[in-house]
Amino acid sequence: YCYFPVLIGSNEFGCSRDQLFDILKRCNINARKYFYPLASSYSCYSALPTANSENLPVATQVADEVLCLPLYGELGEDTVRTLCHLIKATQQCCA
Repeated sequence: YCYFPVLIGSNEFGCSRDQLFDILKRCNINARKYFYPLASSYSCYSALPTANSENLPVATQVADEVLCLPLYGELGEDTVRTLCHLIKATQQCCA
């Protein structure tokens, strides 16, 4: 229970994972782009034919959409409510 990953699909959510990440960061909420960048994009792998993003459509999509929200033992309900309201407000502004 150390991560709370969510997928932020820009078509469904209304804005990209990166846009939401930037808004959360400006509000001092430390979310993480998990699985980003995708390991296949590292220079030691990127030249391999199997590392082409066309060969890894699901992994590429997840790497582009996943965002891990804060989750820790001292996370209070007020903070959770604030985070939820901020995400909902972001979705409404982007849509």
